[in-house]
Amino acid sequence: MPDMTTLILDGAATPLLHRDAATRLAGDRLIVETPFWEITVDDHAQPLSALLDRADGTIKLDALAEAVGLAPDLAARLLEPLAEEGAVIDASAPIRVGDAAFLDVFQQECRLMMRALAEQPFWRRILSGQASPTLVFGWGLEFAHFVDSANEYMPIGIAHARESAEIREIFARHYVEEANHAAIFFDGLARCGLDRARMAAAPPLATTRALINLLVEHALEGSVAYAAGFAVMQPETEPTERGNVVSFYADLSALYPFAAPMFRAFERHACLDLDLGHHETVFKSLWNAGGVPLSARPQALRAARSVAEAFTLFFEGILGVYGTAGAEFPRRPARM
Repeated sequence: MPDMTTLILDGAATPLLHRDAATRLAGDRLIVETPFWEITVDDHAQPLSALLDRADGTIKLDALAEAVGLAPDLAARLLEPLAEEGAVIDASAPIRVGDAAFLDVFQQECRLMMRALAEQPFWRRILSGQASPTLVFGWGLEFAHFVDSANEYMPIGIAHARESAEIREIFARHYVEEANHAAIFFDGLARCGLDRARMAAAPPLATTRALINLLVEHALEGSVAYAAGFAVMQPETEPTERGNVVSFYADLSALYPFAAPMFRAFERHACLDLDLGHHETVFKSLWNAGGVPLSARPQALRAARSVAEAFTLFFEGILGVYGTAGAEFPRRPARM
């Protein structure tokens, strides 16, 4: 895996500050905070703060440095510790690097996107043990709707994979592995005492539906946009130890014993994905099959970033609706 620090240290880089990173000046020091760590910079704090305020991923580093009165080499050095922690990335790196580095750089950004999702307020509420039963079960049901949508967008992705039979076979095999997974979640919810008929009739939240619609649109675009979404949903990582999966859901069951059957379903699905090797992405398979030409890299990057944003809204929607007092669960379908 390439060191992301080295990817921003030239004038053509376009630095992007992590969406969950906040900066503030304290005297002659710059403090950069995320939900999980804090870095203090004592050197050239004021111009670095001004640079980060402009670091939106669209402006080259040499132009940013000139605008705030820093030499590009010095600006790059000041950004190094932030890049090492993933608080700053080169947004244009997947477009600029050579073929040998593209996949690693692209997947590194996808992992950072998923880390941002893990820092959402939804997860802080859940892991605090303070979530209401409505929020816990709302999460389970919305996630079941999302998993069930594989039967909507994945066949479209297969049908619109026009590059080769090999790529259609890769996509089809993946769909076969995912097609029936929603039943695991609906069964877990039913074992918690929820009525199956009411769950089936409950409409997904608008934010859940928006995520599904985006995946359908990407499937219609073709193989690159379709597969790029899985680089976010199932990012390339080292396989998680089964014991860690079991421990995580055991901890959630201890926090919310009323939802223990639902968490056993989550655990079963996570372990099934491990057994199926889903830590290796469909996008990687597409890349290895020659299905991501140079001209398609911007499309892949756009698709991955839009899926990450849709997942952010997905979790915000769950917290915003089911996390409020008196929220209805399961939701009733509209009657015209």
